[in-house]
Amino acid sequence: MLALLAAAEAAMVTRNVCALIDEDFDDEAPHADWMQYNAVRPLRGIRMNITQQGGGLIFDGFADWNGANPGCVTLQLDNQLGYDIEVLAWVTVQGRTATITTGTSLISQTFVGYRPYWGDADLVVDWGPGWWEMAVVGWMLSRHPMSLPLGHNVPFKLLGSCCNARVEPQHGIQVDFIGAGTSVRRFTVAHEIGHYIAGIADEVKNPLFDLDAPFDGCNGGLLPEVKNHHPYQKEYASTAATEGWATFIAAWAFNSQTQSDCVLARPPDHYDFDLDGVSDLVAPYNERSCEDEPWDINSNGYPDGTEVASSPWVPPYAWLDAAINAPFPLNNCQGPLANRGVTSDWTRFWWDMYTDENLSLTKLIQVYDLMDPHTWDKNGFTSTTSDDPAARLYWAAVGAGVAGPYLDQKHNGVDQ
Repeated sequence: MLALLAAAEAAMVTRNVCALIDEDFDDEAPHADWMQYNAVRPLRGIRMNITQQGGGLIFDGFADWNGANPGCVTLQLDNQLGYDIEVLAWVTVQGRTATITTGTSLISQTFVGYRPYWGDADLVVDWGPGWWEMAVVGWMLSRHPMSLPLGHNVPFKLLGSCCNARVEPQHGIQVDFIGAGTSVRRFTVAHEIGHYIAGIADEVKNPLFDLDAPFDGCNGGLLPEVKNHHPYQKEYASTAATEGWATFIAAWAFNSQTQSDCVLARPPDHYDFDLDGVSDLVAPYNERSCEDEPWDINSNGYPDGTEVASSPWVPPYAWLDAAINAPFPLNNCQGPLANRGVTSDWTRFWWDMYTDENLSLTKLIQVYDLMDPHTWDKNGFTSTTSDDPAARLYWAAVGAGVAGPYLDQKHNGVDQ
C-alpha cells in the first residue's frame, strides 16, 4: 500500500499551461514600440477550461495577464493522464474584460490530449477572425484600462464586414465589426476600439457626425473623390474630430509616449507621426510626418501619395487652412473653413497633447468626454461659438484644467 501511494504522489507534476498566438498582422511595421513585428506572443488574461480525460473539469479561469508568465496558468497535473484544453476568446485584464462572439457563441479552440510528461503546454491558437481582435484588445487593456469602468466588458461581434464600431444603448453595449480579411490589421482594430471607448466615456452614446461634407477640391489627392476617411480629406468638423480621435487611439496603442517617432499604418496610407521633423520612408510603408509636408505633387498639380522632402505641398499645421491658401497650381482646395476639418489635424493634436504636453490618456479621455460629442453640431450649420467641435474642444480643455496645453497645440488645425 505504501508503495502504491508513493507512485501516485510521484505522478503529480507542476506544469505551466500557456495560450499563445502566432501573430500575422498585415500592417506590422518598422519603428513601432509595441508589437513591432509579427511573432508568437501570449494571449494575456485569456480564459481556459481544462478537463481531465475520463474525469471532469479541473480548471475554469483566466491566465495571468502580467508578470513572469502572461497567458499561462500553473497547475498540479497527473503525469500519467491526458487533458483537453479549451481556449476561449475571453480575456480579463486589469479588471476589465473583452469577449468575441459570432452571435451568442464565444469563439474558441480546443487542444485534445495534452500529456504533462511532455513538459509545459504551449498552445498556439490558429490565426483567424476573432483572434486578431483578441490579440489587440488584450494588449491595449494591459497598457491602460482606457477609462473603462471596473468590471466592464467590451463585447465584439463578428458580423463578416469591416469595419464599424458603435454603442447601442437599447441592446446593451456592442461593437459590431471585423471578420473580413481587411480587419487583420492591428491599427484598424485599435481604431475601432478608439470609437468604442469614446462612446463609453460619452455616456454610452454615439457621437453625431456626417460623412457628406462637400470636398471643395480638398480631397487629399484622391481621384476620383470618394468617401473613405482619408486623413487629408475635407470633412465636417464632427467627422474629422471623431475619426481623428479613433486614429489617435490606434497610434497610442502601439507607440511609446516618450519617443519622438510614432508609426501609424492604416490603409490606404501609412503615416509616420514623426515629432523629430524627419521625413521617413520605409518600404513598404509610406510613412507620413506630423511635422513635415504630407504629399509630393504629380505633374497634374495633385498630391500623388508619396513624400519627398524637397517638394512640399502644404505645411503640416492647420493643413486645411494651408491647402485652401496654397498658391497656384496647388490651390484646387477651396470653400469654407468654419465647421470643417481633416482627420490628420485632429489626430496630430491629440498625439501632441499626449507627447509634447505629457498628458495622460485618462486626461485626454476626460477632455473628449467634456466635448460632449453626442450633442455637437454634425453638419456645419451651427455657429462656431456653440456646437462646433472646435469650440467645444476649447471649453472642454478649460473644464479639464488643460487650457494651457490646448493653446500650445491648437495650431495643429483643430481650431477652424
